Amino acid sequence: MRPIIGISPDFHPGTKKDAIGGNSPTYHIPERYVKALEDAGAFPIMLPYTHFNTLKPLLTKQLHGVMMIGSGSDLDPEYYGEPPICSYPIMSKERATFDIGLTRAAWKANLPLLGICGGMQTMNVALGGTLIQDIEEQLPHARNHKPDTLPSRAAHSISVMKKSLLEKIVGRRSFRVNSCHHQALGTISKKLSISAISPDGIVEAIEAPTRKFFLGVQWHPEHRYQRSEPDYYLFKAFVTATRHHATFAH
Repeated sequence: MRPIIGISPDFHPGTKKDAIGGNSPTYHIPERYVKALEDAGAFPIMLPYTHFNTLKPLLTKQLHGVMMIGSGSDLDPEYYGEPPICSYPIMSKERATFDIGLTRAAWKANLPLLGICGGMQTMNVALGGTLIQDIEEQLPHARNHKPDTLPSRAAHSISVMKKSLLEKIVGRRSFRVNSCHHQALGTISKKLSISAISPDGIVEAIEAPTRKFFLGVQWHPEHRYQRSEPDYYLFKAFVTATRHHATFAH
């Protein structure tokens, strides 16, 4: 059985002519996320924002897991009680509201969730955490986590926490990951724990000890899962968790 995994898409509200869809509000999901889930054995579907009230009961009745993808824009700092300090594009209110609501609904339903890059950051904020708005501005000692290289190229190593779910999944305490973000996690939600860090102290993965699979990673495993065993294992473990949820919750 292929478990059904809902993907929270990116969104352009139709206010910029040069955006995907032009003047028409448009959802979009980079194909690499879909293919990674398909290759791991899942059936991915897109979740439209406009039907969130309808979606809530589907989380426990028809969906077996959800994935929150990265974004080229930042979550508005108002969601974690801070004024903006940089001029990066701000995520649409439609997407921010949906992703935060989706995280909280998945948490309540104990639904397997995988957050990637910006998706991980939203997970933390939705559950009461904060963000570093700009690594270069606020953490000048840190390395450049948005290097001008191919997104599929490994940028640095990470250290995986002992006895974490992530260690259980990848079977190692260290491996190399790609990197494409200028923000990072600040205060970690009390519901979450750190499961990996980079050499300069940036949080690279979080998980929920009280949930079977509620995991976020700061890198982009969908770019490397075909050549990187840890990234492949990550998607396989997520799909396995959704399959178990489908078996025991439905």
